[in-house]
Amino acid sequence: MYRNFLFLPLFTLFCLLPLRQAAAQEAISVTVPAKTIASSIKAVLPLKLDTSKLPLKGDFVIVDVSNLQITDGAVSCKLKLAGKDMGLSTDIGGRRINLDVGNVQLNVDANTILRFDAAKQTLYLQPVIKNAQSSGSGRAAQVAPTLAALLDGQQFPIALQPLQPALIQTGTKRITIKTRIINVRPKKGQLQLQLLPVISSS
Repeated sequence: MYRNFLFLPLFTLFCLLPLRQAAAQEAISVTVPAKTIASSIKAVLPLKLDTSKLPLKGDFVIVDVSNLQITDGAVSCKLKLAGKDMGLSTDIGGRRINLDVGNVQLNVDANTILRFDAAKQTLYLQPVIKNAQSSGSGRAAQVAPTLAALLDGQQFPIALQPLQPALIQTGTKRITIKTRIINVRPKKGQLQLQLLPVISSS
């Protein structure tokens, strides 16, 4: 469901790498600046959140990301979230209560922990909510802290699409370089990716 928004510039960067690096079939490190990441994210907004495992109904989307800061081990940013036709389910005295909330707008400050599963080629985002405020009124504003608390600490998966292979023609030989992402690490001011090239010729 999620689209690959973190790695839009990678194919171009990889094509500029010397072939002798790939031929050794050692991991190649590529760094993407925070500004490039921020631009890539904005290009795919709004982004719907998968809340199927939470006691929520309705559509919850990220409509804006600002003040993106990358430090060693985490990413911090300001999120603007919007919920349409939201509902909240809870147990009170052993009885299931469904509360209709309506439309919600949340402004959230969050630190996000990244975890990459190389086998599944999936990046997990785990937001830690520091502050949440509602720009609405009435019941929606009252339950806004509860909605933010439900998102806190949850892991949201992003399935990464394979990078397009690089094709190089040398005389009668065609060399194909396919890359597999083996790690994603936030570093100060940038996102560092480790790529493992697989080379074949025909």
